[in-house]
Amino acid sequence: MQVLQDIAELWEHPLEGNHLQTVSSANNGRRSQFSVMLLDCARLDWKVEDIIARLDDGSLDYQSLVYDMKVACEIGYGIPLKWNSLEAYIPQKTALIHYTDMNTQPWVSLNNINEGLWVCCLRRAIDSGFISRGEVLREVEAGHVRPSLLAQLDANEYSRRLPGITLLWRDFGFRPPYYRLHGGWMRKFRSRAFHYLSLFRAMVRRC
Repeated sequence: MQVLQDIAELWEHPLEGNHLQTVSSANNGRRSQFSVMLLDCARLDWKVEDIIARLDDGSLDYQSLVYDMKVACEIGYGIPLKWNSLEAYIPQKTALIHYTDMNTQPWVSLNNINEGLWVCCLRRAIDSGFISRGEVLREVEAGHVRPSLLAQLDANEYSRRLPGITLLWRDFGFRPPYYRLHGGWMRKFRSRAFHYLSLFRAMVRRC
């Protein structure tokens, strides 16, 4: 996620008597998600052990937990959409971008429409001393982020700038960490194929 406005506005949003407040609906025809929430912790009284037990006995499943939030009784949908904008950015309006498509998250892929915005903000964070280039290098060496990111950060301008062919070629050998998570071979194949397709498109744009 990338926060672009003062998060105090979200913090101060009223619960209006609900146990939980979330965003009213998703954008771009996507399914609504509970990835941004305000919680009345005293009234919810959630216990991890109880939730896991319900998942184990089948009275709760992934669908009802993540998409329906069945562990909360009173849910409000009053948080403005701008606080959970899924892969979309509107200048001067969007408050929080949720990079929900794992294959195109800007730290692992060049094929994200808001990748330039994300890199620009990371560069500003480095310039301000909030994070160091060395920390980014460490994450590249650990295989957590794409190698081409360093070339973009080292550019002498904030505008979107594609790295050279050499670094793009190095991205072909990059394997995002989530590939190592369990999953069927077909899912892994699709993810890998999409990754290579994204890199090919970036190389075509660079040429």
